[in-house]
Amino acid sequence: VVGDLDDEHATELLTQLPTEYAAQVFARLDEERQGLLAGLMGNNSTALIATEMNSDERADFFSMLPPSVGEPLLEELEKVDPEAAEDVEELSRWPETSAGGLMSTDYISLAPSLRISEATDEIRKSAHEAETLEAIYVVDTAHKLLGYLTLRNLLLSEPADRVYDVMQSNVISVPSELDQEEVAKILAKYDLHTLPVVDQKGEMLGVITSDDILDVMVEEQAEDVQKMGAIAPLPEGYFDASIFVYVKKRAPWLLVLF
Repeated sequence: VVGDLDDEHATELLTQLPTEYAAQVFARLDEERQGLLAGLMGNNSTALIATEMNSDERADFFSMLPPSVGEPLLEELEKVDPEAAEDVEELSRWPETSAGGLMSTDYISLAPSLRISEATDEIRKSAHEAETLEAIYVVDTAHKLLGYLTLRNLLLSEPADRVYDVMQSNVISVPSELDQEEVAKILAKYDLHTLPVVDQKGEMLGVITSDDILDVMVEEQAEDVQKMGAIAPLPEGYFDASIFVYVKKRAPWLLVLF
């Protein structure tokens, strides 16, 4: 409905919705519309919505804003939710097409020494902030990734068991600099729904979920098809590009072919 409304009415509707739900709606709009509505809603309303967005979607939103709009909005976000603003700055330093650019910092981590009963309590407290509960990651005091727990592990373990004794230690992870196409291949190869991202020291930085990878696969396949049609990859959608863009993208290829 918001997508079909004009900007004025869409802005009015978003500001009337509960903030958490407004964030879910806002995240599903295309980037151009997000930028327009953010300008109409004002920094305070937009910052409140941004606090409820997933960390990766929030970082993507800020990355497409021009500095004249993004910087004042980030300052407002720091007032409303300093932790969310810190996440934006952290995630924005990675290239968009890298594992770091795809990852979310909304995940649950546990200490290996916890008992299962204690771990369950920790998960219950943090579950509403996590993007996924597919895997619960185990890290040491230096935040180095040691393994992971599934909900199956938790349910089949005794309350007195230690996390370290029941966790899966053969965890598959990717470095933050890895290209998004390689990330998609690894996720598909091992049939995973979540993939942890680590730095050079093995310290956990975030997680990539399968829904993020679906977007990557569509993007990469579209690029391959465009190359097969002797067209340089288009930054916008196939039906959104202008005639001038098509001439610019295709002419060099046609000259080479001739």
